[in-house]
Amino acid sequence: IIPSHNFSMNYFLFDLFSGTTFTMVLNHTLRNDYIAQDVITTGATTSLTYRIAPQIQSTSAFLVWDKKLKKLPFSLSYKLVVNTDQGDTFINSLPVESRSALVSNQFILRSRFLEEVFNFELGVRNVYNETKINTLGNSGFLRLWEGSFSLNGKFDNGLIWNFNTKVINYESNGTTINITNLSPSIRY
Repeated sequence: IIPSHNFSMNYFLFDLFSGTTFTMVLNHTLRNDYIAQDVITTGATTSLTYRIAPQIQSTSAFLVWDKKLKKLPFSLSYKLVVNTDQGDTFINSLPVESRSALVSNQFILRSRFLEEVFNFELGVRNVYNETKINTLGNSGFLRLWEGSFSLNGKFDNGLIWNFNTKVINYESNGTTINITNLSPSIRY
């Protein structure tokens, strides 16, 4: 049996009268003597084995807030995710400390027009992910920014139309990639 300690806190609130939903989850895990990977490199071959490592810690937080505005036909949403990991892995049977951190947040504005001639959704998402392997002095990161716009509605004859647009910017260790995605559709 491998010792593991897990501490969690969950909170949920739904208020029908104010149109507010709130969810929060916090979690911390501490594992002693866990099974870690050992990457063995000899010449042109690499093999993967497993060893017992002393300790790994993981902390995560998740938060979602959604609010329907009373006097305006809109709703606002916010989502936050945070995750950190710290522990050992092995390279050629030598312990290597590794750390990773992820922070992601997203904000969305939605229209809630009752006639449904059209509705829209406007969103922004930002993600930062970093990994450091301390013994080797190596680190890497990924930063993502995404803007999105969605427009949808109905025609009188029952056709449903949708137009999605996303602009995505990836940045990782000096490399940047920009992607624009246009996605129209019509359904019956």
